[in-house]
Amino acid sequence: MVQYDAAWNQFRSTARPQDPLMTRYKQINHSRQGQPQIYAFGINYDGYLDTHARDFMYHLSTIKYPVDPNNRSYKPSRARCILHYARQIQLAIATTGTTK
Repeated sequence: MVQYDAAWNQFRSTARPQDPLMTRYKQINHSRQGQPQIYAFGINYDGYLDTHARDFMYHLSTIKYPVDPNNRSYKPSRARCILHYARQIQLAIATTGTTK
């Protein structure tokens, strides 16, 4: 994350005021002064997802299945979503690790 912060600060210092990319960043990420939100995502060859990966997958599941006070099925739907994508990622890691 330290390297990312350094790269972001270097980009900001060299970007022109009307740079279209910087303008777009500021439009999308206005609450963070244009700085993109970065998630570190880790998985090992055994398929273990680190806490950052699990947090990121939970974040995505909350977007896909927002809180519904009239229906509690969003909670198991989030769990199924995380399980589905965790298995897909683990399968991709396992198959790419076995090819030469």
